[in-house]
Amino acid sequence: MKVVRVGLGKRSYSVRVVRSDVSHVAHSISRSFPSMRCALITDKTVAGLYGESVLSALRGCSIDTELLALPAGEATKSSTMLDRVWKWLLDNSFDRNSTLIVALGGGVVGDLAGFAAATYMRGVPYVQVPTTLLSQVDSSVGGKTAINVAGTKNVVGRFHQPQLVYASLPTLQTLQKRQFRNGLGEVVKHGVIRDSGIMDTLVEKSKAVMARDLSVMESLVAESCTVKRDVVQRDELESGERQVLNFGHTFGHAIEAASKQRVHHGEAVALGMVAACVVSEKLGYCDASVREQVTSVLTSLEIGTDISPWWTTSMVDWMMKDKKARGDSVNFIVLKDIGKVGIHSLSFETLRRLIQ
Repeated sequence: MKVVRVGLGKRSYSVRVVRSDVSHVAHSISRSFPSMRCALITDKTVAGLYGESVLSALRGCSIDTELLALPAGEATKSSTMLDRVWKWLLDNSFDRNSTLIVALGGGVVGDLAGFAAATYMRGVPYVQVPTTLLSQVDSSVGGKTAINVAGTKNVVGRFHQPQLVYASLPTLQTLQKRQFRNGLGEVVKHGVIRDSGIMDTLVEKSKAVMARDLSVMESLVAESCTVKRDVVQRDELESGERQVLNFGHTFGHAIEAASKQRVHHGEAVALGMVAACVVSEKLGYCDASVREQVTSVLTSLEIGTDISPWWTTSMVDWMMKDKKARGDSVNFIVLKDIGKVGIHSLSFETLRRLIQ
């Protein structure tokens, strides 16, 4: 087990990256929250894989637990589903003082259940149990919770830090290949912006990575969480430095929205990173060799890098709807070298000219 401690004063918590079965989270919860009732929230896909074992394990630890399984997919991150969660909590008499929400699943479940925890009874504690690579290395850490509105990602939400993140690596074995690659996109991002060692591991041990070797994945997940931890500790509410975690996301979110989520998040971020490299080149921050390093790593992991279908000014229209937009501009994350990024205020008009 590797433990990454997120130090945020009274809101501090641990990210536990473990090789044990996901049901073992019950023992961690029983030790840390012995008097709480658990509201176990998941989706129907994850429920079929792990729902019963986690539910049984929690009840086996004498924890009063109820389970809610929502439809799987990005559409679940909606106000309709959030209302459903609130009503379910009320119907099952979850109160303000003894409720612990447990988010079992990928980023959609984590974001929705986390937002429910942030708002139900003006805020109750929650635990993240991420079951996808994407959620283990990114969305479960840092306290961002949100839902989508009118096709715009994460536009309504709150910062609400979890009490614990429990990342069980064996859950990665049940991911479809596309889902696994989806998470690798965010792993590459963490390497690009802060840790060249991650990039070295991805290159030198690419076969072990693609085989989901537990030893290699344990290190990659922990190192990715460490990158995010270091940034979040310095800028919890994204008023400055935390924006660097959005590298690749300006184009990435636009691609997701324009494709109506047919391009998944990690795939879109990978394409967004390539696009950000091109913009960085055009602005004079780096040369083509940096972009070539990024695309080479992505290609070795079988992640698409062809941005030509998305290199159009229509992407700017989607960017203008994103929550990161600031009037007529956006704080664009530019790449200077592997491990070194910067924040550049870029007007949408300038961005249109760069694309043209």
